[in-house]
Amino acid sequence: ATANATTRYQETPGTVVAVDRAKLAPKVMGSVDSIPVALGQHVSKGDLLVKISAKEIEAKLEQALAGSDQAARDLARETALLEKGASTRQIVSDLQDRKWQMQAMVLEARTMLGYTNITAPFDAVVSRKFVTEGDLASPGNPVIEIDGGSHLRVEAGIAESLASISLGTEIPIHSE
Repeated sequence: ATANATTRYQETPGTVVAVDRAKLAPKVMGSVDSIPVALGQHVSKGDLLVKISAKEIEAKLEQALAGSDQAARDLARETALLEKGASTRQIVSDLQDRKWQMQAMVLEARTMLGYTNITAPFDAVVSRKFVTEGDLASPGNPVIEIDGGSHLRVEAGIAESLASISLGTEIPIHSE
């Protein structure tokens, strides 16, 4: 009897998936205004994938802009009165604080409004749409999925009897 090395073959089904894959969800709640991409469409980093309509955020921005303009006018008026001795430093200081607060509210509203545009974080292909125009989109619930096509991997379950395979072992893959 002689010892011979034999090669064992074990067929295991697997799936080819993109390494770069993302399910994208909005940070704000609103209705889906538009989805200007189609399934299978190639998109570039930064391309608009989903537009969320959030009228209440637009209204908050308008309100913050109006408050900021009013605070600037009040500060200018009181500063002029202070130079004439008809106002106090405390009033001017309070109005300066109010102006900064209003500017911060404008920045916050603009930032929130920016969250209504969901863009591609990398070059990819649109693989799934979870919503259609008019649906309600909410934070944490995916609206679209994209797959980067440049790097792929195979995902397969391996039988426990093959657990001796070590990292770096080359395994042939055949497609049918």
